[in-house]
Amino acid sequence: MIEYFVAKRYMKSKRRLNFITVISRISVLGVSLGVAALIVVLSVFNGFGDLAKKMMLEAEPHLIIHFTKTPDKTEIGNIKKFLRDYNDVSSCYLFSQGKAIIGIGKSFDILTVTGVENDYYFSDKFRLKKYSETESSAGKNSIAISLYTAIKLNARLGDTLGVTSFQNLEKSVTTFLTPRVIKPVVTMIFNTNNNRLNSKYVYMPLSKTKALFARKNRLAGISVFMKNFKNAGKLKSALLNKHFPFTEITTWEDTHKQLLTVMRIERWSAYLILSLIIAIASFNILSSLTMSVTVKQKDIGVMRSFGVSRKSIKKIFLIEGALTGLKGALLGFLIGFSIYLAQLYFHIYSLDATKYIIDALPVKLYFSDVLAITFMALFLAFLSALYPSTIAAKTNVIEAIKWE
Repeated sequence: MIEYFVAKRYMKSKRRLNFITVISRISVLGVSLGVAALIVVLSVFNGFGDLAKKMMLEAEPHLIIHFTKTPDKTEIGNIKKFLRDYNDVSSCYLFSQGKAIIGIGKSFDILTVTGVENDYYFSDKFRLKKYSETESSAGKNSIAISLYTAIKLNARLGDTLGVTSFQNLEKSVTTFLTPRVIKPVVTMIFNTNNNRLNSKYVYMPLSKTKALFARKNRLAGISVFMKNFKNAGKLKSALLNKHFPFTEITTWEDTHKQLLTVMRIERWSAYLILSLIIAIASFNILSSLTMSVTVKQKDIGVMRSFGVSRKSIKKIFLIEGALTGLKGALLGFLIGFSIYLAQLYFHIYSLDATKYIIDALPVKLYFSDVLAITFMALFLAFLSALYPSTIAAKTNVIEAIKWE
């Protein structure tokens, strides 16, 4: 292709040091710095985003099927069978939930008590990171509390807590009776990176919480854990298509929608703002190509006299601009990717592990980010080449070669 051949020759001719060469090199350097900055910043945003999701989902279910009305055993069985047959579901359990006052001695706190099926209670499927546990004869009369709650209540493994629900308190006020208090034994202390779970939730067997909240046949719903949490939306669609009665379905994305929206806006804002570095560098491409067109007037006139079309002349300078952008993008990618690998494997920017839950700045790079950054660099370089290439195509042949 003649256009590519001539554009490449023009790129090589800029090896001679002159004003146009200097501007051209500044253009490449500007594009490369913009691309490198985008790769580094987006990888940091991705790293923190993945860390936040990991913390959110460490012990939280990926999808919850809420019961608006308690279904019968057959309906519950149908739902659980569908979930067991779904390839991406790793575990699921029935649960009940409500607010309660929990205390020991003179210490008390208002927490959310979640009851889960015995099959999942204290098991690896329950997805709680066990800080410590003990064998106990408490059986169904047991409770799991977080390390945060244990310290706040001054409770230890084997201690007996007093638990009563708000419903029991309201009932005692109207009936002038002592509120019903159950006394579970602390058989597990857990610790997660999710501060909301640590500070607000405790866990008990399902049968005990139904009695606690006076819900003999009342279940809150089914919590579902998946092998790949990103597929929770697909499972939600499949469940909605089945039209199970008395159910409302929420995924982890629905629960944390506001936080995820903020993270997405921040990420796109960083992408657009840092793209301005590439845009500024693109003005240098425009300047160097415009001067190059002026210098190459005679060459353009000769090529036109040999029968080269205006369209081909325009393509030559468009290709030259694109090659400049591509050169800058490749150099920027090498710089950015080198910094990314250095942080990933050597932790060149470390954090104090005593103050943070991580010991280094988290980074993660997606292939889609690389494509988006490369596209932005090439697109802006192409736009910058439009004006000078159009001027080159309009060159008057007679005026360009009349003194030759």
